[in-house]
Amino acid sequence: MKIKLTEADIKDLKYQTRAGKVVSSMIFILGSAITLVSSSLSETYYLGKSTDLIIILLLIIILSISILYSMTGKYISDIENKEKLLEFKVISKKESKYTYEAGSGTLYVGQEMKQLNEYSFIIDNYRYKIEKSLFDKCNEGDDVVLFIAPKSKHRLGIELKNDINLLI
Repeated sequence: MKIKLTEADIKDLKYQTRAGKVVSSMIFILGSAITLVSSSLSETYYLGKSTDLIIILLLIIILSISILYSMTGKYISDIENKEKLLEFKVISKKESKYTYEAGSGTLYVGQEMKQLNEYSFIIDNYRYKIEKSLFDKCNEGDDVVLFIAPKSKHRLGIELKNDINLLI
């Protein structure tokens, strides 16, 4: 079953594209800088030097755009599609465990690490991290709905089936 994306879903999908934007930008900036610096430091000049420089810069631009598209294309497609899939699943197991914040115990000798609670559901042998409020509402064997973006398969959320007000 499909329903429309919410504004929060669109914001989440746009947030997932940030890595592709950063990586492609860094490749463009570094590649262009290295090319321009190396060509300006070269003391030999020949007739085709400017043509070679333009070709190298064009190849860097093409590489950056192709990396950007490969890392963000599925998310952008999901945003343009404006739909999300609903998958109905059953909670196999609930887990609550303590974790510790990385690096929180190294400021001075004797400092205790910050303890965090982590809540998760195990559904079809996959662990899904969830919020405490959802963890408290649900029990093992309850039906839940997973909201999933169709192209990227990014999980947009989990809700208890009884809490959803949908026209099914």
